[in-house]
Amino acid sequence: MHSPPYIDLSACYASGKYSDLEAFIQSNVEKFQSDNNLGLVKQVLSSLYKRNIQRLTQTYLTLSLQDIANAVQLKTPKEAEMHVLRMIQDGEIFATINQKDGMVSFYEDPEQYKTSS
Repeated sequence: MHSPPYIDLSACYASGKYSDLEAFIQSNVEKFQSDNNLGLVKQVLSSLYKRNIQRLTQTYLTLSLQDIANAVQLKTPKEAEMHVLRMIQDGEIFATINQKDGMVSFYEDPEQYKTSS
C-alpha cells in the first residue's frame, strides 16, 4: 500500500509548480529521510525543471533565458542556461542558445523525419 506522502508528492509533481513541490518536500522531509528516500525525492524535484522546460519546447519556438527562468521558477537566466545546455547535451531537447542576446530557439527532433532504408 502506498504511503500518503508519496501519493501527495506525485500530485504535487503533476501540478508542475516547483515552489509547491519544494515546500511539500520540506514539510515531509523527516518521512522521506526515515524511509531512506530523500535522495530520490530530491531527484524528483530536479526533474521538474526538465519537465517544465520540455513543455515550453512544445509551445514556443523562441524564448529568452529570462522567460524560461520565470516560467520554470529558476532564480536567474544563467541557471536557465545551465539547465537548457545540459538538456541539449543529453539529447532531451533540440535547441540553440544565442548567448549574445540571451535567446533560445527550440527545434523538433531531426531524427523524427528520417526514414529507414
